[in-house]
Amino acid sequence: MQNTDADPAKIDRKAPNKLPFTDAWVKKLAPPLSGQETHYDQLIESFGLRVSAGGAKTWIVQRRVEMFDHKSETNRRVVRRFKLGRYPLMPLSAAREAARSMLLLIEAGNDPKEQQEREREERRVAQRDTFGHIRDRFLDEYEGRNDRALRPKTRHEYGRLLRTEFKEWEQRPISDIEARDVNEAKSRLKRTRGGCIANRAFAVLRKMMNWAVSETIIKTAPTAGLKRPAIEKTRERALHERELFYGSSGNRVGDFGRF
Repeated sequence: MQNTDADPAKIDRKAPNKLPFTDAWVKKLAPPLSGQETHYDQLIESFGLRVSAGGAKTWIVQRRVEMFDHKSETNRRVVRRFKLGRYPLMPLSAAREAARSMLLLIEAGNDPKEQQEREREERRVAQRDTFGHIRDRFLDEYEGRNDRALRPKTRHEYGRLLRTEFKEWEQRPISDIEARDVNEAKSRLKRTRGGCIANRAFAVLRKMMNWAVSETIIKTAPTAGLKRPAIEKTRERALHERELFYGSSGNRVGDFGRF
């Protein structure tokens, strides 16, 4: 059996290097004097480690993939190299797992580079469409009845509720917020802020989420089908006899109007 912990300095760098990678071997692998060199793993086909003269070590998968050539309008097989990550930030075990996943994609006829680009775009959109960002858009762009913008006082109150009562969602992608998260927020608000404020905050949140659906920012509102946090009771108070007197007098009208 080949010694997988052999001294990297004794490897013939002119020939393709192929051996079962180990953590110890990768750690002490010396860089080339110039340029780059690639070592391939014996355990996973097409999985390798690319080392530069500067000492950078990058995990790769190099494989032939079928691509559509727009000029000839035919499919052709080309060699593609895909970067998985840098060592030691990505250890050997994680790199092998990433290589297996990528090779499965290739075997299924998919182009990993296109998938990587889609994933990068999804992350970019998620970072852009955070709760805080969409909240600010909602406050600026929402139009209520008769297509009128929010009044300054209403806008201020909506913003205050959304900022203070849901501050833990500030940097969270709005598409990641689910009904379970909303229910947890409802319970917390009812417990810590009281039923009245909980109901007001939930009503504004529901309005914002419905607006986000109408703007095609999210597909469904996580507030859909959820009940308000608390049932508010109408307060009752008996009027003082002086209030009854002033209210019923034909000459004076109290704060409570005429009866």
